[in-house]
Formats: sequence, C-alpha cells, structure tokens
Amino acid sequence: MKAHLIHGFNVSDGGSDSIGKLAPFFALEGIDVIDHNYGWVGLLRLRWRNRKATRRILPHIAPGDILVGHSNGCLVCWELLEAGAPAGAVICIQPALRRDCPWPTHVPVLCLYNPADWIVSLGRLWGRFISVANPISRRHGWGAAGRHGFDPAPNITNWNTDTPPVPARGHAGLFHTRPLLHWGPRIHHWAITTTGTRT
Repeated sequence: MKAHLIHGFNVSDGGSDSIGKLAPFFALEGIDVIDHNYGWVGLLRLRWRNRKATRRILPHIAPGDILVGHSNGCLVCWELLEAGAPAGAVICIQPALRRDCPWPTHVPVLCLYNPADWIVSLGRLWGRFISVANPISRRHGWGAAGRHGFDPAPNITNWNTDTPPVPARGHAGLFHTRPLLHWGPRIHHWAITTTGTRT
C-alpha cells in the first residue's frame, strides 16, 4: 500500500513545506510514500493543470492506496476518484472543496478543517466567479470545506483541528511543528485503521 501526497495551489516547493511533512508518519510505519509534484500554477491555468495532474497520477494508484491532499490537492484527489482511481481512503487537509462535494460512498474520507481558514472562503468566491464567467464549463469544485468540514455522510469523518490540546489554525497551521507532531500520528492511525492495514 502507498500514500500519495498531493500538494496545494500556488506551491513552488512541490509540497515539501506542507503536505510533504506528513511523509515520515507513513514511511516510518512501512507505508510507501509518493510525493506528486504538479508544479506551481496560476489561477487561470489551474483547471487545466489539475486535469493534467490527474491523468499523470492515476496510473500510479493501486487498490487500497491512500490519497492525501492539501487545499487544491483535495480537488485533485476527488478528480482521481471520478476518473476511477481504486483508492482505499482519502485524507483532505484544509480542502478547497465544496462542503457538499459528492464523494463515492464506498471510500472513507477524513476531512481536517478549522474555522480560521479564510483562504478557502476566497477560493469559494473564485469558484463561483469562474462558473458564472464560463457557464459552458463544468461547475468549479472549489469551496470552503476547509473552514466548515464536509456535509455529514456515513463515509465522512470531520476533525476540527482548532481544538485543545494542540490547535492547528488557518490554511497551513497543521504543518507547523507542534501541531504536526500532534495531528500527524492521528492522521496515520486513522488511515491504517480505516484501510485495515497492519504495520
């Protein structure tokens, strides 16, 4: 089994200073980690780059693998499932996705959110603007789930990270050292428990 890490929008380091920091929590327990770097991209080319990233990542996903996304990387995770990726679970950290995002009911999804993530609210406004400006295109997936969590469903688990004893606030607060050391092992434990993996 592998964990596929997919970084967010407007990232030039391939996610090494954000989603990449979760790699040790998987790798040290025997789960292979693949960092998928789809490069820096501006807003106007983001949809195209997401589609390209989806096509490139899809062949690398084996049955039962875990998709782990941050921000726009969560939209790529959703598009991978829509394209038929046989993932066993999805972990969304501060997802720039709609709260009512229609996840496949057979795939467990963990959403880590917090009410201080105002960046995803800006993303929601951009998504609405794009949908109005170009009504022929499919509805833009961006929304504010990173601030509110996903709508309740049997396969959805929402964690508000702005809680004691170690709160993680904002769009990338979870990747600061102290919150990471608190939430990282919990993310890993959810993944192996949900997929039934023994490490």
